Amino acid sequence: MKNIYLTFALIFFALMFNGCSDDKDNNPLQGTDNNIISLVLTTSDGTEYPAAIGDTLIRVTAPKGITLTGATARYELGELASIQPDPADVTSWDEEQYFRVVSYNGSIREYLYRVEREDVLEEGSVRLNTQAEVNAFAEKGITTIAGNLFLGNNSTTEDPITDLSPLNHLEVVKNYLYINSSFAGTALSELENLKEVGALVIPDNVGSEVLDIELPMLEYVGKINIACGQVGKIILPKLKSVLEFTLSSSPQLAVIDMPLLESCVGEMSIRAGNVAPITQLSFPKLTAIQGNLSLEQFSYLEEVSMPLLQSVSGNIALRTLDQVEKLDFSTLEEVGGSFTIQAVERLVNLALPSLSTIKTDLSISNLNIKVLELPKLTTLGGRITLSGNAQMTKINIPQLEQVNNFNIE
Repeated sequence: MKNIYLTFALIFFALMFNGCSDDKDNNPLQGTDNNIISLVLTTSDGTEYPAAIGDTLIRVTAPKGITLTGATARYELGELASIQPDPADVTSWDEEQYFRVVSYNGSIREYLYRVEREDVLEEGSVRLNTQAEVNAFAEKGITTIAGNLFLGNNSTTEDPITDLSPLNHLEVVKNYLYINSSFAGTALSELENLKEVGALVIPDNVGSEVLDIELPMLEYVGKINIACGQVGKIILPKLKSVLEFTLSSSPQLAVIDMPLLESCVGEMSIRAGNVAPITQLSFPKLTAIQGNLSLEQFSYLEEVSMPLLQSVSGNIALRTLDQVEKLDFSTLEEVGGSFTIQAVERLVNLALPSLSTIKTDLSISNLNIKVLELPKLTTLGGRITLSGNAQMTKINIPQLEQVNNFNIE
C-alpha cells in the first residue's frame, strides 16, 4: 500500500514540474521582448506616415519636398521593454538615427531609423504664366513633371514670373523646359535641385534683362536650344552628356562653363554674335561630338580649348574668331566630314598633332600661320583649299599619300 501511495506521489510531482516548465517557457511576460511593434509619425498638418519595421531597420517613406522635422511619434514596444531615445522626445525625423530597445531581462536590440523619399509626380504638361501660378503650383510639392514645363507665355502680363525659388524642389522635367517671352526673371539658378530635363529651350524674344542659366545640379539634358540675345552665362557644373547644344545670337554672352561635359551626341553649334564679351571657351572633358561642331562670330574670344576631343562625326567649322590666338585640339584624331578654319586672323600657330583622318575637305583661309603642320594626317577624302594665308611659307603633311585636289590661292 505504501508503494502505491509513493508511486502516485512521484507521478503528481513530476506532472507539476513539467507543467511549471511549460508555463515558464510559454509565458509572454518573462521580459525577453525587445521589439518595436509599431511607429507612426504625424506631421503638423495631420498627415500620418507609418513605419515599416524590420529586425533592425525602421523605414518611413515620405514624398520628396515634405519635411518630417517636428513630427510627433506614436509607438508601441514589446511587453515591459524600454527605448532610448524616447521617440516622443525626437523632432529631427528627417535625419538618420539609432534607437536602442532593452527588454525587461536586459537583452538589447538596436534599430536604424531612415527616411526614404518618393517622387511626387505631375502627369502631363504644366503651364505657369504668372508668379501667382508659380506660387500656387509650388504648394503641391511636385518633384517630377512627366510632360513639358512652360514658364511664361507670349503675351504681356501684370504679374510676370520673376522668382523661381518656390520650385526649388523640382528635380525632373521629362520633356521640354520652355521659357517664354513674358518670363521676367534674371536667373534659373533658383531651380537648384533640377537634375534632368528632356530639352531646355529659350527663344529669341525672352525678357529685357540679362538672363543667367545656372543649374547647379543638372546632370542630364537632351537638347539645349538657346536663341535668346539676353543670355549672359551658361553654367552647368554637373552636366556630363547632351544630345544637342545650339546657341545663336547671344551678344550678352560672357561665360560658358561645362567642366564635366564628356559627349555631345548631336550638333554643337555656338554663334555668339560679334559683340559678345566672352573671352574663353573651354570644354576640358569633352571627348566626342557625334554631329557637327560650329563656332562662329566671336569678336572677343581669345582661346578655344578642347584638349581631350578625339572625334567629330560631322563637319568642323571655325569662322570669324577675330581675337583667337590659341586653338587646342591636341588629341583630335578624326573628322567625319569637312574641316574649315576661316578668318581666325590672330592665330599664328595651328597645332593638330594627332589628326589622322578628314573624310571630306580641308579648307584654311585668312589665317596668319606661317607653317601648316599635319604630321599624322593619312586620310583625306576630298580636297585641300588654302586661300588668303599670306604668311604661310611651309606646308608639312608627310604621311598623306593621296589627295583629290590641292588648291592654293
